[in-house]
Amino acid sequence: MVLYADPRWRSLAVTGNEEDFRVFLAEFTRRLPIESPLRTTAKPWFLHQLRVIAHAIQAAADQGTPAAARSGPDRPVRHAG
Repeated sequence: MVLYADPRWRSLAVTGNEEDFRVFLAEFTRRLPIESPLRTTAKPWFLHQLRVIAHAIQAAADQGTPAAARSGPDRPVRHAG
């Protein structure tokens, strides 16, 4: 999703600042509206998962992207050999 790909939005998701996270969550909900409200027990899990995903993507971005993920029609993977 675009919000996770954009470093600005992703930074709002990984922040410890609740107000920044609420801005991310509001934009997430605006772009991908929830068809039915989450049950009370599912809300904390869902909010936690949004942050876990953002942290995982940020960690991968910090480490660099593997060659296979960078490949595409205009960027083939080059194999040694």
